[in-house]
Amino acid sequence: LEELRLTLEQVAAAALDNIGTNWVAREQTKTTLNVTRDNLSAYIETVETVAISTDAAVAILSTTVAAHTTDIDELSGAVTTNAASITTIQ
Repeated sequence: LEELRLTLEQVAAAALDNIGTNWVAREQTKTTLNVTRDNLSAYIETVETVAISTDAAVAILSTTVAAHTTDIDELSGAVTTNAASITTIQ
């Protein structure tokens, strides 16, 4: 799950790098809500990124929800949703 999350963050970062090279402003906020008890854990993580360059603006939202148990078969599940909006000046 951690590898998937890191890969998605890298995709978002690459998208920002490829859209424009002269970012005038770029902000990112990452929040994680996490709980663990005994052999169970769950978390919700949200990454919000906004940036503008001299000719483009981008907003990216990524949310991951996951649950995990270290019981007999180490069961886990996760869902990640991504949304992006990009505009450029022609």
